[in-house]
Amino acid sequence: MRGILQVAGARKFGPAGPSRPDLSADGLIALETPAGDIVHGMAYGRAVGADLVVSVRTVHLKLSPEKPAATRNVWLARAERMVFQGDFTQVHVAWGEHRLVIRSAATLPLAPAQEAFMSVEPSRVVLLEA
Repeated sequence: MRGILQVAGARKFGPAGPSRPDLSADGLIALETPAGDIVHGMAYGRAVGADLVVSVRTVHLKLSPEKPAATRNVWLARAERMVFQGDFTQVHVAWGEHRLVIRSAATLPLAPAQEAFMSVEPSRVVLLEA
């Protein structure tokens, strides 16, 4: 499976791509998306095969105009719009050719088309299948 597994109506997304055992370290697995982005995550006891699909709940994604100190799971994205929802803000972002909706209670305002760094802790990226 390659690309991004979109789950309609869900509040999560699933990067998919070939396993990159050469980049796996510190108990983390790694996959490469078709756009060449590397995604690190956790297998949590599941078998790691040649092609991987992982799940990430969008509430765990973070956006920042400044590059975070983390070296894994940091990608450049572009804000498309922000929607204030009371207790949280939805940020519609473009990550390569994919569109995601990030839900956050602590997001700095971003202008439409502003680039920002999207990140997630590898422990929040969970292997679904191998």
